[in-house]
Amino acid sequence: MLIRAVAQLRQEFPECKLLFGRHGASKPALETLAKELGVADAVILAGFVADIEVVYQALDVFLFPSFFEGLGTSLLAAMSYEIPAVAFQCCAFAEIIENEKTGLLVEKGNVYEIAQAVTRLLQDKELAQAIGKAGRQRIAEVFSSERMVAEMSKVYREVLVG
Repeated sequence: MLIRAVAQLRQEFPECKLLFGRHGASKPALETLAKELGVADAVILAGFVADIEVVYQALDVFLFPSFFEGLGTSLLAAMSYEIPAVAFQCCAFAEIIENEKTGLLVEKGNVYEIAQAVTRLLQDKELAQAIGKAGRQRIAEVFSSERMVAEMSKVYREVLVG
């Protein structure tokens, strides 16, 4: 889906690149698709990245194309770096991203909507910056490790008392 979205995006943003952090056994299929769509030069299949902070600093948009994720720690991390994020409207993502405020949610599996969301963020730098800042604030307020530990402790106390 992301490779197909990049093929669409390259029409307006010819320098656009897509970096895959993890790709596993799907690497050959991803390479083949990128070649077929004429965007092999735009798709970077990095695999495991040890120094992820450097990667986050280089990103304009973070795409999270997961259909199912318990928490989405890489999404949380990207948002904490003020990177405007795009994710599917499924799972718990609507609990993480407040659509149009702390990120953009798109229809699950919809390549056109992914490309449109990225286009909005690349064209409107003020929107991208506002979403990035609001995303970082949301992570600090709702998903900080301190808050998550406090909430988990609360659950344990309720279970022990109950």
